[in-house]
Amino acid sequence: MEDPKQEKQSPELKEELTEDKLKGVDGGAPIGVNPLPFPPSIRNPEPTAPSGG
Repeated sequence: MEDPKQEKQSPELKEELTEDKLKGVDGGAPIGVNPLPFPPSIRNPEPTAPSGG
C-alpha cells in the first residue's frame, strides 16, 4: 500500500462505470456481464422484488 492513488484509480471502478453505460445502451439487458438473467427492472428495484435474502 505505497500508492493509495493507484488503489483509488482501480480498473474495477472503471469497469463498473462501463458496465452501467453498456447496460443503459442495451436497455439494461444481460449482455454477458450479468451472469444472472435479471430483467431490466433491476435498475429500479421494486418493493416486491427479491432482496437477495
